[in-house]
Amino acid sequence: MVLVCQNAAAQGTSGSQFGPEVSGYIGTLLPNQISGVTEILPAWGLRYSHPLSFGFVEAGVRDSHAKGVVWDVVSLDMRFDMNTVEGFTNIFYLGVDMNAYKPEFRGDRIWIGGAHVGTGLLMKVASTFWIRSDIGLAVSPGTSLFLNIGFAIRTPAGGG
Repeated sequence: MVLVCQNAAAQGTSGSQFGPEVSGYIGTLLPNQISGVTEILPAWGLRYSHPLSFGFVEAGVRDSHAKGVVWDVVSLDMRFDMNTVEGFTNIFYLGVDMNAYKPEFRGDRIWIGGAHVGTGLLMKVASTFWIRSDIGLAVSPGTSLFLNIGFAIRTPAGGG
């Protein structure tokens, strides 16, 4: 992670080039070692990203209601960007989660904290419209892998 942060600082993070972002996505949640959650779940989510001098802080929600399981997540991340090729931004993030899930055949929700780490790619389509793809690993409850693709609206720094 130190290498990622130093590389981002040396190249200038997207936090200095972009203002706030909003994004939405669809994807897949692959749970493991979670009692009552055995099937791959479709998911969707929304994020808001706010620039800092060294990256972005992201707040997000993820939701899945499928195969007898209800799973809602609220997350807070620190994201670091690396601009390696024009129009492509590599991202790395880590954060904390609050999970509220109801396993199959159970009547009440289980609330549990967790953490995650992920990486992805932002691909420029137009000046403010980008495609974003992510892969991440979450821990607690159990472990789960998430794969997402969606869009990001990136405003220029300074709002102009």
